Amino acid sequence: MKKDRDPFVLWMVSGIVAVAVRDTYSLLAKLIGLAKFNIWQVGASLMVPKAQTFTLSGNILGLLVDAVVGGLFGVMIGLLLEWRGNRNYLLKGLGVGLLAWMFFYGILYHNLPFTQTSAPGDPLSNISAFIGHSIFGITGAWFYVKILSERFVQAENDSSKDSAANRPRKLKLTPQPAKKLEEDKERAFKKPKKIEGRH
Repeated sequence: MKKDRDPFVLWMVSGIVAVAVRDTYSLLAKLIGLAKFNIWQVGASLMVPKAQTFTLSGNILGLLVDAVVGGLFGVMIGLLLEWRGNRNYLLKGLGVGLLAWMFFYGILYHNLPFTQTSAPGDPLSNISAFIGHSIFGITGAWFYVKILSERFVQAENDSSKDSAANRPRKLKLTPQPAKKLEEDKERAFKKPKKIEGRH
């Protein structure tokens, strides 16, 4: 990765895309009965009472909170990959996703006084949230490494190499000692010896 490029925006985009994929899964999970709530209602419950999380404005608010939190965790994925490299990037993304599930969803959401009443208590919904956060982490790491990094970071590196190759080279002049210049001057203007011909 090129060190003078700040990939912060790419990390944010990766996290937001991963949140969109996770929310799509959450919607399908609720439709088939795997969960009793949509995952973005967790974010809405941080802002409004439980009764308003199911309204249209509550769902919009939840999606906005989801996008912000997803972008921040996308930055965490990017920092981890920047620190430890892209090897086993899916496992690293999974680790960040499960950290979000344990800390944000498990500890905070289930224990804050103003969110305890809206937190699901059935195991199936919490298992569904585990799957959703796993999808988030894996998708975020994959989207950054395989899509954004290859398309933007490597393309910029290639263009930088091309511009460096096409840049006119500077003529490097090495100063010569005065004595050597005098010798070269004498050698250049030395009269040739006369060739004596036969009489």
